[in-house]
Parts: sequence; structure tokens; C-alpha cells
Amino acid sequence: MSTKCKEHPGRDAVFEYNGVHYCQQCKDGYQAAVRAVSRHVEPKDCFVVYAGHDIWHAISGTGCAHWVSHQKNIQVGNASTRCLRGFTFRVPTLASHLRAQGTEIKELKDVKVGDVWVADGEGHCGIVLRIQPDPDPKHPNAQKTIVIQHDSSGQGKVAENELYWLIQSGGHGPGQGTFFRKS
Repeated sequence: MSTKCKEHPGRDAVFEYNGVHYCQQCKDGYQAAVRAVSRHVEPKDCFVVYAGHDIWHAISGTGCAHWVSHQKNIQVGNASTRCLRGFTFRVPTLASHLRAQGTEIKELKDVKVGDVWVADGEGHCGIVLRIQPDPDPKHPNAQKTIVIQHDSSGQGKVAENELYWLIQSGGHGPGQGTFFRKS
């Protein structure tokens, strides 16, 4: 007996993705949907969804939470908030999960490389890539420069930006935001 398509049990499978078998129509739809994924989204191959009736779509929205979830291995939320490989792709779902873990960093001085940053309003997120102390730590207003790596629709790629740039850019990252440490 041949392997059958997950979505169409009456059809023979010709393609496997992430351990799931699909028919030729699904393969064609999947490949077209992957080609339609926005250029900035990483990874692209799973940022698609089966919509029914032989139709596949690229997931709507930006890829920041998707990228962070892949980096941090976060697979939470229902099927409508997870990619084809099961990773969370909505910032509010990601933030809710991190908040529920009780891993919020309360003091800026406690932020570390690898922490997750979520913008106020939960419109954007990224991961702390570097922390650079102010060149003059004796200065009364000395502050750290925090570099965030994030999937940026505005820049069309996974980018690195200083946090103040994200806050003041007028694009993604409006507001101060919150830092979380994934346990």
C-alpha cells in the first residue's frame, strides 16, 4: 500500500515535508506558496499554510516572531499561530508564552545576550545579539547600547540594529519594550 497525502487521503503522496506526506497538488501549491513568502522572512520554507481545497498560502504578517521562535525553539499556541514546522509566528503569542514563564527582565542592567526583546504594543521582537557599554562609564547618563538581531520587513532581511534605532525608527519597534529570558 502506498503512502497517502495528509490533506487528501485518496491521493498518493509524492512529497514529504517535516515527516508529513503530501500529494502532487499539495506539493505544487506548497512550492508556489513558499515562492510567495516575503523576501525578509526567514526561514521561508515553513512560513506557509494549507488553506484547504488544494490551496496553500504564504502566512500573512511579518516574520519577526517566526524567526525568534526558530532561534529559541518556541512551539506554542494553536495551529493558527504556528508555521508548518510548528514554530510560533505571532508576537502576542510569543510574548504571552514568555510572560507566562515568568522570565521578564525587570532591570536594563540585567539584560544579557540571548534575551528576547518584545516591543511595547507587541508589534515587533528580536534577540539581544550584543551589549556594548557606554564608552565613558563615569558619565552620569551612561547607558548600554543593546544590539538586537531581528527579522526586519523594513530592511528586507534578518538585521542587526541598536535598540534606540528600533525605538526611534518609526517602523517596527515603536516603544521601549520588554526583555525576556527563555528558560
